Amino acid sequence: MRVEQIFLAEAAVTDSRGALALIGVNQRVLVIPAMPFSIGLRCVVTLTDEVAGTIGREFDRQTNGNISVGVVDPEGRTTFSVTQMVGGPEKRFADLPTILNAISDLSITGTSYGIYGVQINFSAVDGGAQEQTIPIYVIPQPTFTDSDSSTRAFDVSQHA
Repeated sequence: MRVEQIFLAEAAVTDSRGALALIGVNQRVLVIPAMPFSIGLRCVVTLTDEVAGTIGREFDRQTNGNISVGVVDPEGRTTFSVTQMVGGPEKRFADLPTILNAISDLSITGTSYGIYGVQINFSAVDGGAQEQTIPIYVIPQPTFTDSDSSTRAFDVSQHA
């Protein structure tokens, strides 16, 4: 299995067929009017056994594993972490991909503006692992009183 896609959303559900519905997708810039703050999102990690680039001609052995999702603040401290087991039933059709959607509640809390990270780690039971970090930009409410604010709402160097 490999991580195919990662989404951050305000809401996420799957139906009985496994079809995924998302609302408010990829909220990576959070405008926060005051500190401290707390925002709840859903993190969706889509896994597949389809080998990348083969366009349905090659499939890995389906495997179970663990997905860990964590949030790191601008100082590098982990402020949230959750792990869940993922896996599916035995593969029924050898010529069709297996697609699994793992949905986790995610809490982003902090006391400062800056770049937070959502870290995703998939560890397969057979030893394979994949890791990815998605940046989340937590910015103050922009004010358009500065002469250059029309082109720059947030100066990352001031908050990194």
